[in-house]
Amino acid sequence: EGETVTTDQTEFSFVADDSDGISTSGTKLYLNNVEVALTSSQKGLRGAFSSTLTLSEGANLISMKLRDLKGNDQVRSIVIHFFRQLSPAPYT
Repeated sequence: EGETVTTDQTEFSFVADDSDGISTSGTKLYLNNVEVALTSSQKGLRGAFSSTLTLSEGANLISMKLRDLKGNDQVRSIVIHFFRQLSPAPYT
């Protein structure tokens, strides 16, 4: 279950919509409890977030929490598996 990648640097991009508005001072996104900055906002109702995480070998549980202007939280978690891509053995 989950996504499998072969590089330890993974970029996450999110778009959030909220009829109450999106603002840099009130809308917060956290990845594994680290706040991610709002990168853009469209008409104050939609915001974009982007961050790069460094993954450990094997399964990585990524927790995402979005807090709106009213303090309501939405929480989601995903698992990303990181396995280094091995070079093929030389043919002899």
